[in-house]
Parts: sequence; C-alpha cells; structure tokens
Amino acid sequence: MNERPNGGEQKSSDWAPFDLTDGKKEGQWKTEYPPEARRCIRLETIYLVVLSGACLYGVFWIVQADSLNSIINHDDPKPSQACLGFLGALFAGTLGGCCFGIKCMYHFVAKRWWHEDRRLWRILAPPLSGVLSLFMVFLVASGLLEIFDNTFIEHPVRVMAFSFLVGVFSDKALAKMSDIADTLFGAAKKPEKH
Repeated sequence: MNERPNGGEQKSSDWAPFDLTDGKKEGQWKTEYPPEARRCIRLETIYLVVLSGACLYGVFWIVQADSLNSIINHDDPKPSQACLGFLGALFAGTLGGCCFGIKCMYHFVAKRWWHEDRRLWRILAPPLSGVLSLFMVFLVASGLLEIFDNTFIEHPVRVMAFSFLVGVFSDKALAKMSDIADTLFGAAKKPEKH
C-alpha cells in the first residue's frame, strides 16, 4: 500500500487498509485532537446518527404504509403509492448520505484527517443527498431517464433502494445529472485559452 506524503494511506484496490493501526504505535490509545475538536467531532457524529435514525424510522414507516396500501388497494395503485415513493426517496437518499458521512467521519478521525473546513460538507451532504435522490426518482418516473420500467414509481421499496444508492453515491449521481443536462440543453462551451 502506498503512503501519502503526510503519512496517510493512498486509495488502493484493496478492500480494507493494510495498516490497521492508523499510524499509531502499540498501546498508543489517547487521541491527539484537542478538547475543542473532540467536542465538534462528537456533535457532528450525534447529528449524523440522529438524522440517520430519523430517516431509518421514515423508511420503515414507508414500508409499513406500502404494505397496508397493497392489502387495501390490492393491485390498484393509487396516487398515494407515488407519494409514498417520493417521500421514501427523500428519506432513503438522506439515509444514504448519512451512511456515507458516518463512514467518512470515522475514517477522517482515525487517520487524523478531520478538520473544521469540511464541517459544511458533513452537515449539508445528507440533506443534499436526499433532495438529489428525490429528483433522480422524478427523472426516472417522468421517463426522461429510462433505467427502470414504467411501474418503478408504484413500488416504494424499489424507489427507496434506488434512492439509498443515489444518496451514498451522490457525487456520481450529480455527475450523471450533469450529463443529462448537457444532453438536454447542450454542453457548456469551454473558454478559449489565450
């Protein structure tokens, strides 16, 4: 595994890091972060965990409501199924963004890469992932992005599974939306170099 100049690991094709010590010596258990940073780390972690819990509750609520709708309506999808799917997209996408944020949080803290400048990203990325997921579902449901059949929106669990992936991989989803915008509206012209 290659090392970065500052001592951190470079991204590799391996699933897990080779050095599980995160650069610490055996028996070195105390944190190197000052008290103010530790307080910020705890607050950000609490925010991500509470938001994840709320979204997970929302996901299970949607699953229960979808099950009840299926029993009551029996193969007669109502607009409420689409509304459940859209609400589920928001919950599941935000949950995906939270999961990614939590994963980054423990890696950044353990490897001593955590810093204040990323705070806005850690706080705003989960809600952004939720909104992005919702609009990706709108694109799929509208037929502009044909990656699923036209019954996709009638199945909130499918919608939430897709939305969770969009939330976890929101950077790639934004890149795909940029490709769609280039197709619809034309690619932006690059400025000429002089």
